[in-house]
Amino acid sequence: MTHDHEETAATAMRMLAQWVLRDGIDSDHLEAYMRELLSSRLVELPALCRLEATVTARCFAGLPAREVASN
Repeated sequence: MTHDHEETAATAMRMLAQWVLRDGIDSDHLEAYMRELLSSRLVELPALCRLEATVTARCFAGLPAREVASN
């Protein structure tokens, strides 16, 4: 991954954390929230990354929005 890609990924993660806090998304709703973002084309990702994003969302079980965003 190039430096530009790493910076873009870091920026995207910060934006996602802000959206999670803004929308009050807890871990129980994170997977559906990620699917909605991906399906509404707010986030354009290759297919493998889309799958990884959905699977990663499952790793936050039992966390409130603030903890989801901080992780």
